[in-house]
Amino acid sequence: MISFNDTIKNGGRVLRSVLFAPKPEDFFFLTFAITYLCSSRCTMCNIWQKYKDDPHKNKEELSVQEIRNAFNRSNILKKAGIILIGGGEPFLKRDFSDIILFFKELNPAVPIIIATNGQNPGLTKQGNKDSIIYVGVSLDGMEETHERMRGIKGSYLNVLKTVETIRNIEGIYTGFVFTFTPQNYREFKSVLALSKEMKLHVTFQFVQTSGHYYDNMETHFDWTQEQIDEVRDILQETHYFDVIRKGFFIYGSRHTIIDRLMSYNRFFLEYVLEFQIHQRRNFDCYSGTHSCFLDPYGNVFPCISLGKNIGNLREQDFDALWTSSSASEIRKHISQRQCHCCSFCDIPNSLPRNLSVITSNVKNMLMSGKTLAIKNLK
Repeated sequence: MISFNDTIKNGGRVLRSVLFAPKPEDFFFLTFAITYLCSSRCTMCNIWQKYKDDPHKNKEELSVQEIRNAFNRSNILKKAGIILIGGGEPFLKRDFSDIILFFKELNPAVPIIIATNGQNPGLTKQGNKDSIIYVGVSLDGMEETHERMRGIKGSYLNVLKTVETIRNIEGIYTGFVFTFTPQNYREFKSVLALSKEMKLHVTFQFVQTSGHYYDNMETHFDWTQEQIDEVRDILQETHYFDVIRKGFFIYGSRHTIIDRLMSYNRFFLEYVLEFQIHQRRNFDCYSGTHSCFLDPYGNVFPCISLGKNIGNLREQDFDALWTSSSASEIRKHISQRQCHCCSFCDIPNSLPRNLSVITSNVKNMLMSGKTLAIKNLK
């Protein structure tokens, strides 16, 4: 039972987060692509081609010692409350275990999330319960569809082997990550059914474009309104709109009025669905202020979508980069809503700071109450 005093405290915290924009020193979320080595050949992403086109480029990636030095010298990076490790395929990174263990030594309480294509089941054994909290394994459909999307024969069975390997490591959680595209969206229900059979969670994202990360700006993912309406029906049918979501990977069985007001799930889902058609952002984003994207070479970007380089860790310490005038200019660009994306890595961090989320939830709560009252009258 949540006390009245706790409710008041939570309400005060929520009010402060909405009324006051975060400062650069309020940093809490890091997305770090530790390598661009990749064992997939995805149709919607060209990261795997980076080293095919330039085989020697991978030698320019940050070493373990350079990563240690950069983080040890930074007071701001040490504040990261969540670290999302991606690639490429992060398990292919030389000294992967050393990198993960360093982060846990730096701050043992920080959850580390790994995004993997699931093509190297044996390598996932490098994880241990003291270093990783969650491993998201990409699955974009059943066997034929997934292997067409990922470009690798046998990749579907590798995914299944990977999740079985991970779930046998005590204390580490795993689940599927489904990427919606115009070519595979109808497979989501099949993946969801498989996940229930295997007793795994499923999260999802929409395919995105990025010049500095995915290297796929020339690839077009053209959705029709009919397709988006069908995706909406699928998500409603599978009750994804009903989830009370308070934060990154935080779900609960008991929800206070504050939780319901601040849950960004319904707002976010409606936004990403509409974004596929209109490609416009309708809320304040604080990527580049409370979060950033770090590439394998030490380049710091505000996020995976906006290709404005703040600077490089080999040339300047992170704290100096993060508080520089160039970083301030990029934040101004973002605050003026000159950039638009539907990134599942970055947007959920900003939505709890937006009043539009609360007003949208109030409207939905009132509509739900009105619907319930009408049903009772009948």
